[in-house]
Amino acid sequence: MKNRDYDRQTELLFETPAWVVDVFPLQVPAERLQQYLSAERWLRKTPRLEALYRRFAELLVVLGCYYDLWIYSPESDEWQAMPDPEDLTEMIASCTDRGDRVFLFPRQNALLSLNGGDLYLSLYDPDRRLLETVRAFAAAHGLFVREGRA
Repeated sequence: MKNRDYDRQTELLFETPAWVVDVFPLQVPAERLQQYLSAERWLRKTPRLEALYRRFAELLVVLGCYYDLWIYSPESDEWQAMPDPEDLTEMIASCTDRGDRVFLFPRQNALLSLNGGDLYLSLYDPDRRLLETVRAFAAAHGLFVREGRA
């Protein structure tokens, strides 16, 4: 479904403060950049990145049980309702080396995005309940939620 209202809502949400769902509990200080880059290269090795993206897919499957969730498909330039877990996992897995995905929670006026190859998700303008749900999942799956852009 082409939905220009969702497009506009998404544009506005990208301008709001973000939370980061990350493998790092805190932003790495600038003076530790070389160590961070080394760790990032290690984490990007295929099996580790694939495992991380499975956790991201699991988070979205869980969130889809509580909230309406729409996904923007850049291939078709359309918004689609949450697919079944198998298709969603495949969709997320395809982002390990390319592509971006945008997930819209229209009723909560919140947005979650994954840029291909990144080690984190960005969550824009979540309400208290959505943020608590994401935090609970993250804590149980070895991820961290913190304010700010990565």
